[in-house]
Amino acid sequence: MKSEFNSMIVTIIPVLLTGFIGYMSWIRQEKRKKFYHELDRSIEKVLCPVFHAIRHIENESSAEKREKNLRVFFDKYSSEESNIHYILDFLFLNCYYETEEQFKIFLEKRDGGYWENFWDSLQG
Repeated sequence: MKSEFNSMIVTIIPVLLTGFIGYMSWIRQEKRKKFYHELDRSIEKVLCPVFHAIRHIENESSAEKREKNLRVFFDKYSSEESNIHYILDFLFLNCYYETEEQFKIFLEKRDGGYWENFWDSLQG
């Protein structure tokens, strides 16, 4: 009787362990899929358009047009309808908000030093 019980436990334990390990692997795989999906969406909806807009602003030779494009850029990405919240990288998100703050300071002060600080944060 005891021998049958031991042999039954010996067969049940590996089955339970295999099921548990398979379940944990499936959960990890689903989390990884979700992460990659969110990353793809972040790149497609936010990062590519942001970098394209910044490149367009950097290549503008007229200071007046560059400032106008910067206002449009920050108005667009600071609005509630913006996709900026899709960015997964909080370091990049913080950089965006710091750059926006530098631009606001420049607009208030209208000093070349503030422009340099802003431009460095935009390109950095």
